[in-house]
Amino acid sequence: MAPLSVSVQISVTESAVYRFAGVTGDFSRMHVDAEFARDGVAGHRIAHGVMLIALAERARDAWVERCGEPRPTAGYDRIRFVKPILFDDELVVEYTGDPARPEEPRLVEVRNQRGETVGVATHLVKAAS
Repeated sequence: MAPLSVSVQISVTESAVYRFAGVTGDFSRMHVDAEFARDGVAGHRIAHGVMLIALAERARDAWVERCGEPRPTAGYDRIRFVKPILFDDELVVEYTGDPARPEEPRLVEVRNQRGETVGVATHLVKAAS
């Protein structure tokens, strides 16, 4: 069996960023203060980089639903925040793995509506018990 890729699309709304800040307690000014963020790297507020992991898990769930191979997460390696995630970005999260090789790492790539890669990671899965 060849590797299987599944993509999910996600809108990064202001509400989603504020809810994520509420869950994590990360109210850094670059995420919630528009005036402060204007002088930052992106020129405006940006979403939390670690949101990528939550989005990767959403794509992983879609992948598992499609191939029926539900191994637990062992973590993520090689996480890279390549570009800032901006408010109102439309993200496509692509999750790729080989169902015939369930213990191999799986790849995650997150792209924005301009086709730019904003994040990547390698998903590790636990061995069968």
